Amino acid sequence: MKRWLLSIHDNSDSYDIDKNDNFTFYNDKFAKKGDLIVIYRGSPLTCFSHFFTVKRSNKYQYHTSNQDKYEIEIFNKFKLPVPIQLQQLKDRNILEGWMTKFADGLYEIPRDMWIKFMDLVFEKNSDFIAMKSNKLPGTRCITDFLDIELIFDEVIKYDGLKSDNSNCCQVPLNEVATESMIIRPILRSLGWNTSDPCQVRQEYGIGRKKVDYALINGKSLKAFIEVKNFNEDLKPVHEEQLIDYCYLKKVNRGILTNGSQWIFYNFNFDESKYIPHKEKIHEITVSKRNKKQLKKILFNHISRNSLI
Repeated sequence: MKRWLLSIHDNSDSYDIDKNDNFTFYNDKFAKKGDLIVIYRGSPLTCFSHFFTVKRSNKYQYHTSNQDKYEIEIFNKFKLPVPIQLQQLKDRNILEGWMTKFADGLYEIPRDMWIKFMDLVFEKNSDFIAMKSNKLPGTRCITDFLDIELIFDEVIKYDGLKSDNSNCCQVPLNEVATESMIIRPILRSLGWNTSDPCQVRQEYGIGRKKVDYALINGKSLKAFIEVKNFNEDLKPVHEEQLIDYCYLKKVNRGILTNGSQWIFYNFNFDESKYIPHKEKIHEITVSKRNKKQLKKILFNHISRNSLI
């Protein structure tokens, strides 16, 4: 599945985005059935406001140019509760290396840019992410538009670039970058609202110590996640650090990760012993596993539905 930006101007007579749930347009780019399209509305709104899905795409026979033209029908409209302004993307350099102005037309969105764009969408629409668990059959919600397998593809790409100094700027270089480029997008795709402190706490205080992420259901601590630099191998000392955090708060589920490697633990606590019983559930490296398997493991062990 590809992701596309369809740029239109509000004075266009061909379609009415707010009223129509589906419409047809013509373009020289071919978008397949099932591809995702985000609508960019030009001046005066200059915002990204709706998602659609491609229903069909056929070669259009009745045109006079030498270049192929396609008739594309899109449907299954989803309106963002809070539209994303073009200036917001520019302020965060999300469009860096791509485009900053959009004439009317269809543009394929690079994978890494889509993840950053969706990160902003989640942030600005954080009050609406929780609708996923309560949504009616057949309806859509924001988390439907970021597939965790897309993030796995980015992690695999980063792994391939680590040893290439000429591309080092494209790889997460510290924990902060690892969290923003990998960890938070994965948590969001697993149903966690990372902007809601009742679900996710970053830098959760444990006395004078802090764990990177605490996953919470109401007042109940469900899991701790300790994040390391993408370029740093996970070591026994990191495991000891995570065990210490979980022991102090009696948290049974612990996850240690650098974005590429993931280790999942269950801890059982005996008040008479300082060191808890440790069970290593899974140890995975993203680039060495089938993406379907990875998705299943993460959904089974740290998705919001699995922990609440």
